[in-house]
Amino acid sequence: MPFVSIVIATKDRGAMLGDCIESVLAQEDAPRFEVIVIDDGSTDGSDAVADEYASRAAGRIRVRKLAHVGLAAARNAGAEASSGRWLLFLDDDARLPAGFLAQLESVLHSHDGQVLGFADLPLPTDSYISASIRYLELASRRTIGREHAIKGAALACPRDLFLKLGGFDATRQYYQLEDTEFVARARGAGCSATWLPEPHVLHRAPTLSAYVRNNLRWARNVDVAAGSSDYRLPHLILALFAASFALRWLTWRRWRLVGAGGLALCGVITQVAAAPLRYAPGVALAAGLRACFVPLSAGAYLIARLRVRRRA
Repeated sequence: MPFVSIVIATKDRGAMLGDCIESVLAQEDAPRFEVIVIDDGSTDGSDAVADEYASRAAGRIRVRKLAHVGLAAARNAGAEASSGRWLLFLDDDARLPAGFLAQLESVLHSHDGQVLGFADLPLPTDSYISASIRYLELASRRTIGREHAIKGAALACPRDLFLKLGGFDATRQYYQLEDTEFVARARGAGCSATWLPEPHVLHRAPTLSAYVRNNLRWARNVDVAAGSSDYRLPHLILALFAASFALRWLTWRRWRLVGAGGLALCGVITQVAAAPLRYAPGVALAAGLRACFVPLSAGAYLIARLRVRRRA
């Protein structure tokens, strides 16, 4: 019986899927594991990529092909097809660094029965601004946003617990935070949920345009039941504070003192995110952009909450 089943749901990402599987198979001193690849109706040959690796891995990889059912349902299908004691959900555009599974075994033994999330650092090939966006997200997760930091890109859960809770809500799309809702449901059932900075995975960071689209989708799909880290006053103040410094930093000649403070603040953010200091300007830009969406999410959350209370 495998100690951990690695569930990878994929759709039309054949090249990235191959890199992901390669990183798993390259793990040394790893516990016994299996890989469950769920092809969610790909049309680019991703299923052929998965089949090729399955034929090379001598029974370690199993592939299941579905009509397009959505990310949450695909992950649930992978969990049902697995046989490991633990489930590790991994995105198809993520990679495991060397030694990840060996570290993971120790962590899972010390957090038995819990839902766990892991930090996802940018890939070395990500652009400067994409990596900056990811480091800003990590800074938030390491501080005030930890309870909302567990994402399906790198989420571990005991298989029995996952199935008992009913898995991810298959009625939700990926931008409707099915992973956040699952964690909230687990906590509501009395389970512990913890986000850990180590061991980390490498995960392709969003482009600037994708980041804007995702923030708009999240703002339109605020979940009152699961809560939102964006509606809380401390997060709002931090984001607006960072944005104000970022804008003044851009006018350095007129606001030299304030600009220096902005750089110092962004330097602190990069340190919290364990990011190289050279990403401070990129983090400043990302913080200013994020601040534009925080009030939008906060307002949407408060309006939705008032509606729920009126119905009650």
